[in-house]
Amino acid sequence: TLVRSETGLLGGGARNAGLAFASADYISFLDADDLWSPERARVLLDALTPGHMVMGQIEHFSDGQTGLNVPAGLEVALVAGGMLLARADFERVGLFDEELRAGELIDWFNSARVAGHAVTKVDEVSLRRRVHAASITATQMEARMDYLKVVRRWMSRND
Repeated sequence: TLVRSETGLLGGGARNAGLAFASADYISFLDADDLWSPERARVLLDALTPGHMVMGQIEHFSDGQTGLNVPAGLEVALVAGGMLLARADFERVGLFDEELRAGELIDWFNSARVAGHAVTKVDEVSLRRRVHAASITATQMEARMDYLKVVRRWMSRND
């Protein structure tokens, strides 16, 4: 189902809007330019336990443009599209910060860890992330200042 907003939303606001519309018992996200494998949901659901979030591996790929840094190999998919958790566990943490132009998942993830959520990691690829020059990460240099806000919050939560 496509959820539309009458106003422009940042990443956290868009995810929150989708969550308000959804009724599933499990939460996961997929950015429009990324891909999930067909077996992803089953692999992550099989590894999920209460109070945990499950993350698979991320594999980066390019849309063919030159000059972009495409990370090689696999790494833990610490991005919204790489994780899965129960709705009840997500709701214990709360919604994404809708004011952040960047880093809203990092901010939420830290809140989840402080709330006691553990991470279960699986070796299978849970997200194929497209690296391209038109991505929000690549094009919004001013948004990178929000990462400093996220780091300050992280430090104050973890004192």
